[in-house]
Order: sequence, then structure tokens, then C-alpha cells
Amino acid sequence: MKQGKIILIALILVLSTPASGTDIFTADSMAGAAVCGNNTVEAGEACDDSNMNGDTCSTAAAGFKSGTLRCQPDCSGYDISACTPGNTINAASCSQEDVQSAIESASEGDTIAVPDGSCTWPRAVQITKPLTIMGAGSGPDGTKLIAGTVLNNGFFYITGFTSLTELVRITGFDFNSVNFTPYTAAIKVQNNGISLKKLRIDHSEFHYGYNAIIIAGSNGVIEHNTFYNPLMGISFTAGTRAQADASWETMAAGTADALFIEDNEFIYDADYPASYSYSQESIGTFNGGKLVVRYNHWDATNYPNGPRLTIDPIMTHGNADGGCGGVGYWEFSSCPRRGQSVVEVYNNTMVGKRIDWLMIARGSANLIHDNTVTLSAGYAPSIKLREEEYDTTGVVNPPRAAWPAEDQVHNTFIWNNAYVWKGIPGVPSIRLAPDDPPPNEKIKLNRDYFLHAPQATGGKETFVCANGVSACNGAANSYPTDGVTYPTLGTLVFSAEGPNAYYPYTPYTYPHPLTTNSPASGNILPTVSLTAPTNGVTFSAPATISITANAFDSDGSVTKVEFYNGAALVGADNSSPYSFTWNDVAAGPYSISAKAIDNMGASATSGAITVIVSRQGQPLLDDDLDGVPNAIDNCPRTAATARSYVNIFGCALPIATKFDIKPDFNSTDINGMQNLELGISQFGKVTYANKTLLLVKISAGEDDRLNLDADLNISQGKISLDQNKLPQLNSPATITLYNTSFTNPKILRDGTECTNCNITSYDKGAKTLVFTVPGF
Repeated sequence: MKQGKIILIALILVLSTPASGTDIFTADSMAGAAVCGNNTVEAGEACDDSNMNGDTCSTAAAGFKSGTLRCQPDCSGYDISACTPGNTINAASCSQEDVQSAIESASEGDTIAVPDGSCTWPRAVQITKPLTIMGAGSGPDGTKLIAGTVLNNGFFYITGFTSLTELVRITGFDFNSVNFTPYTAAIKVQNNGISLKKLRIDHSEFHYGYNAIIIAGSNGVIEHNTFYNPLMGISFTAGTRAQADASWETMAAGTADALFIEDNEFIYDADYPASYSYSQESIGTFNGGKLVVRYNHWDATNYPNGPRLTIDPIMTHGNADGGCGGVGYWEFSSCPRRGQSVVEVYNNTMVGKRIDWLMIARGSANLIHDNTVTLSAGYAPSIKLREEEYDTTGVVNPPRAAWPAEDQVHNTFIWNNAYVWKGIPGVPSIRLAPDDPPPNEKIKLNRDYFLHAPQATGGKETFVCANGVSACNGAANSYPTDGVTYPTLGTLVFSAEGPNAYYPYTPYTYPHPLTTNSPASGNILPTVSLTAPTNGVTFSAPATISITANAFDSDGSVTKVEFYNGAALVGADNSSPYSFTWNDVAAGPYSISAKAIDNMGASATSGAITVIVSRQGQPLLDDDLDGVPNAIDNCPRTAATARSYVNIFGCALPIATKFDIKPDFNSTDINGMQNLELGISQFGKVTYANKTLLLVKISAGEDDRLNLDADLNISQGKISLDQNKLPQLNSPATITLYNTSFTNPKILRDGTECTNCNITSYDKGAKTLVFTVPGF
């Protein structure tokens, strides 16, 4: 899709009945937003068909160095099955010297495994090539790094890259920056004109620090970390001034071209260092770049409600002076001070005593939606919009109160945010800075900002540049000035005609593809197997069953093994040898398995074994020879071909290998299956709520296996059922379709509208549609 042109998609859902007796539910796209399969990467997509959006195995996934990268069928991420991983190099200890030595011996794409322990570092480790640095976890038995002095470059200093095609990952550490001041960091990314293509920082803890993470020039994702009491959690810029200018060349939202901060937790409590004397924003930005902040949680419940008062979760700066020699106006100097080009903030939750501002936006195009704030004190929260040029406190010199201004708030959309303040629900208000008072405010509703999602009417703002450069990106004369003091007016034009900018808006795929692409998420899964009891063994009620397992983790340690009967946890053991004694087990069949959990939180489950507990003195007759005694066999006429494929109730298991949404057929009585749900998570599912179904095939008076793989098909926007072979599924059902783009959905059957079908919900952002059907 060309920049600035968005084509509308209408979705039609079709129910057709082929002569074979197969009913089909399908979704056909008719032009518009993201279309998976057209070989064009559009908003919301990671890749499309053979178009990898410039990525390779080494940039789409940490820990790989070569191979063939493919796109997932739904365009939400990458298929790395044909990628080749790098080598793993074990650091001798967690000391700074040993970690630096391991890094220097590594090749691009390798993984440095840092063992557990607690080490104090006197200086940073420098990373100048694409590597994965993997600690043993952030828990008490993980890898803890302590700052021995002020670490201006952090524990890990990522710098000196010479290519735009490199990926670095830091994972599994506990960083303690103590309370050194100023500027002690944990991780710092610095470039000299060439940005790191991608960065992933994940599954770590950050304690204190003036800046826990400093990013100067990188896309990628910071995810699943916990930040305890930092002055500033994450500071982000595009890098150099030239890179900041370049970030304004395209103004697209919903793409991979951003730094993503997602699924993190920020905790502020009574341990907040008194030496900081004040609080600063958790996430702060300046000098260009695109930013997405989503699905994070702030907890300031125990933050002192005293002199430091409120916390500020997010603040994006515009062209504030910040060491620019008292000028501020960026076109008068090469000073690295630009606003961000596009900022997206959504689905975040914030809890505390005082959080006065959900967000402070000091420039940029912003999409702020679906955030919630819950407060027990202070004031009802607001969203603050301000412009640096209007500020009379000296951030630019001299100040100027006129529209338009440099990098000002524009094409900003704010919707579906909420708060609960002292038990009272509400919607965060919009507040302008005191130096931009109404009724002559320069940042105006329905011109610069809108209190709704991007929609088909209402107009948009467009930059008009002297030399035709798109978005006035800072190139020579692209943002005209009067040549003396101020920028020339008229560089931003509003047209009330046509759709809003970013309509229709589609957020980038979630979770970020980098979080799911790495081999075993950068952590090799543990292995586990049951050693006792043996499969098929019988006991007499009330039984005592001793369960034992072997478990091992090649790149860490096993922290716990859990033992299950079906989906029910019956016991656990935290140390080897792993065992549990299950007492007073009543008569019946049981499916036993074990799950091992490693020090990084990853888990693996063993194969299940079946044991049978019979009543005292009960003969173990088995007329159908399927291994399940008659007394507890719910399907006593199993066909000979199905005898090796029965569950613990003696019923023939359906063939359902392609479905990842399904019940545990082995431990479920499928002779009277209730609330069946079948689906493929990429595409959709069928749900039979409050219904009892027989999932056994009756053939010539015998119980045989249903072939769900062959007779129920779910693909992109399409569900088909052979009702002749699966008559028990020809019942009223709820169908959910995933990863489907649409605007105004309609249900059709055989080309005409299905009046008995009912759309119950749809979410265009999540690309999910739910509807009911009377049968197939």
C-alpha cells in the first residue's frame, strides 16, 4: 500500500452448502486495509506472503544467523522453522570480565549464556555485534548484576554498529543500579548515525537507576520486564538529529517501524529513593522516532502520597530546548531536539494513589486509546496536550503562541480511555497547558485532536513543505522559517473534508513478532518424562499411587515438577528426584502427566499414561479388548481398528491432530462431551455451548474414531463441515473468526443473507468477529 492511501475493506461472510453436504463459512475481502496474502506488508502485518518486510532469519529472531525465513499464513509473524541457530557460548561466571570475554569470542548470531550468581560490575560490557546475552533469570536463583559505581553506560553498552541489519537481545537478568546519581543506567544503546535495526530486552528486573534503559536509535521491543522505583524507566530517541529528521519522512501508524514497549510492569512504592527528591516520567522521549506503548501495567499503590506526589507514566517531548543553547527551534541549529513523529499508547492499566496525567503529549501525532487508570487519592486523571513554543518557562527562546508550531500535536486521536477515582468511574479529561488557555487555544479540538477513533469523516492535517519533502522532515528549507526568529506560518494545513488521518486504524500485530520468533523464546525448554507408574497398570480402591518423573534443563535448572490427573493438579515437587504420593484414590480411570518448569518460567509436559483403579474384589473383564475394564468402560463395543486409540473411559479418540483449540480428549468422557470447542488459533473456532455431544462414530454396531481432521476444516476466514460424516456437529453453534479484516460484516448463505444467523460481536482492531448459526 502506498503511503497516505488507505483503501477500505468490506467483509462478507458466506455460508454455502455444496452438493457434498459440506457447509462453508468464508470471509471474502473486497478492497482496503490490510489484506493478508497480497505480498504487500500493510498496517497491522509483520510480513505478507514472500514479502518479509526487509527481515531475514538473523533480524526476525534473536539467536539465528542464517537460513530461510517465511511468513506465517495469517501475516502476524514469521515462520523460523528453516532458520539456522547460532552457537551457545557459556560465560565462566557472571563477572563483568568473564561476560566481556565470552562476547569477544562469539560470532554474529551466537548466544552468550551467563550463569546464575550475584556479581558487582565496575564498568559496562560493550556489545558491538548482533548477539543474544541470556542470564539465568531474574528470580532469586538467577543472575543478579549490581552497580559498583556510577555506570554512565549501563551494565550493557550497545554501540558501534555498522549495519542496519542487526539484532541484539538482552534477557534473564536482575539489574540493581542502587541509587547512584546521576545517570546510572542498566542498558544503554548509543549510535553514531547508524541505528541498531532491532533490539529485544525481555524477562528482566530493573531496580532503581536514573534511567533504567536508554535507547538512542533502535526499533524492536522491550517486553515482560519489571521496573522497581527508577527515576525514569525508559528514555527513547531516534538517535542523531539526522535520524530524528528521517523519522518524520513517513507518518504511518500500525507498522513495525517503531520501538514497542509492551507487557512490562512499573512499580513505585515506599522504597523510592529519597535522593531522587522528585519523580520523572516512567517512559520519556525526545528527538524523533516512532513509539508504541501497549499492554503495560503501572502500580503506584504504595508510592508515598507526599512531597513527590504524582507519578507520570508517559511523557513525549517536542522540540524543547534540552541543552540546545537556549534556542529550541530545531531549524535554527543541528541540535538533536525533534518531537516524535507518531506515538501509539493503548491497552495500558495504571493503579495508584495519585496519577494526575495518564499521558503528557508535548507534540506529535498520537493515538491514545483503551487505557484505564484506578486511583485512591489525588485528582481525577487527565491527558495533557501542550506545545513547546507556547511554553513561557524557557524551553524555547523566545516563546511564540501561534498555530502551527514545530512538531506540534496534530492528527491526534483519543478514545475509549477510562478511570475509577475514589470509586467513581469517569473518562480522563483533556487539559491544555496554562500557556495555551481557551477560548483562543492553539491546540484545537476537531482540528489538532479528536475525541474518537479515526473515522471516515472529519478531515486531517497535512504538512506542506517548501521543497515538497513529505512531512517536513527537517531537510534544507523543508520547514520554512522567516530567517530571523520564528518558523514561517502555514507549514501545517487542516482540511475538514474527507476521512481522518489513520482511518481505518489497525494496530500492529500483538504480541510483537520478536517475542515469539526466537528459538524456544531464547530459552531451551526443559524435558520431562514419567518413570512410574507404568502405562495401563491397575490398582484397587482406595489406592496409593506413587508418581515419579525425570526432568532436566540444558540451559538452566528445573525449579519445579507438577503432577496432573487430566487438567487437575494433584501434587508437586521442587527438588530432584521428583516424586509425589497420591493417596486414597477412588475407583475409576486416570490420566497422569508431569509438567517441568525451568528457572526462566518455561515449561514442558510429559506424555500422559493411563492407570485404572478398580473397586475391591471387582473382576477386570474387558470384552472389547481395548484395555479398559467393562466396569468403567463407557464405550464397551470398541471396533478392532480403534482398540489402540481409546481414552481412559474406553472410547475411541477422535482424529484431531490439526486443532490447537480442543479439549483433552483422553481425560474427557467423549461419550457425552459437553461444551465442545474446536479451532485453530490462527484462524478461528466453533463452540457448542451448553450442549452434550457424542464424539464417537457408530459403525456396524461398534464404536470407532471420528475423523475431525478430514471433515471439519478451518482456514483463513473459512470454516467447512461435512454434515454427512459429522451429523452430531450439525447443531446450533457460535463461530469465531480471527485475523480477519472487515468493516461492515454480513452473513450470507448460498449467496443470500442468512436471516437466522446473528453477529454477536466484532472488533476491527483485533480482527475478530463472532456470530451464531442455527446449524450447518
